[in-house]
Amino acid sequence: MSSKHQKFGEALYFPDPNSTYYNNTIPLNDHDINEILKEIKNLENNEKYKLDNWRLVSYEN
Repeated sequence: MSSKHQKFGEALYFPDPNSTYYNNTIPLNDHDINEILKEIKNLENNEKYKLDNWRLVSYEN
């Protein structure tokens, strides 16, 4: 699946930070961040997303 402006596999393109594109954006607040973290934890408990199932190498002892 590809978009019209950014084809699959190509580097992402973001608007110039000095353009007016970002004028109406609102930073994430503490509540937003906590909700995102809560959703990440929910996903980590899902069998499909458990890190143990991905067989990733860990260098921790």
